Amino acid sequence: MKKIIMTFGLVLTTLVSLAQTTVVDIIVNSEDHTLLEAAVVQEGLVETLSGEGPFTVFAPTDSAFITLATSLDLEPTDLLNLENLTDILTYHVVGGSVLSTDLSDGLVVNAINGGSLTFGVDTMGVMVNDAMVTVADIITDNGVVHVIDAVLIEPQVTNVIEIDNNRVNNGIYYNITGQEIRSYQDIPLNGFYIRNGQKFIKTVE
Repeated sequence: MKKIIMTFGLVLTTLVSLAQTTVVDIIVNSEDHTLLEAAVVQEGLVETLSGEGPFTVFAPTDSAFITLATSLDLEPTDLLNLENLTDILTYHVVGGSVLSTDLSDGLVVNAINGGSLTFGVDTMGVMVNDAMVTVADIITDNGVVHVIDAVLIEPQVTNVIEIDNNRVNNGIYYNITGQEIRSYQDIPLNGFYIRNGQKFIKTVE
């Protein structure tokens, strides 16, 4: 009986050691990343991010997606209909394994969509663009995941949405999906808007 138990234990240990964890597994198994999971699955990025890598993923929480949706006067699930969703998602991924110990204040790295991410590091923590890293260094077999509290949007208008050059500097307000906003009063408080080629957040009514 002892031999059987010991043999079974050996087999079980071997099976566990063969299991591989990917950055996608972290997202899928997190209760706080259901919207990110839905977006990654819809845009066909599961296979890519389950590959050899390594990848560094900055993973916005559901709360981050809800905040973005509210700023656009949308339902969170409406974000899945954005034409540039793949570009937004890949802006959250860096080729290579970047740990928090690799970061320095002012460091700029390129995301796999070609955009750049800027890091701020101080005694308060780590920022990537306008997002705070709330959980760092979730290490997997094909990279690392950092949880962030905001959805990253590229600051350059032409990389965020497709607004033709004849319109981009006309003084009209747009949301980040390229829809024209009738007036400043129609922009939700703390909402994103674009005017004359620059992205802003409305902080006063």
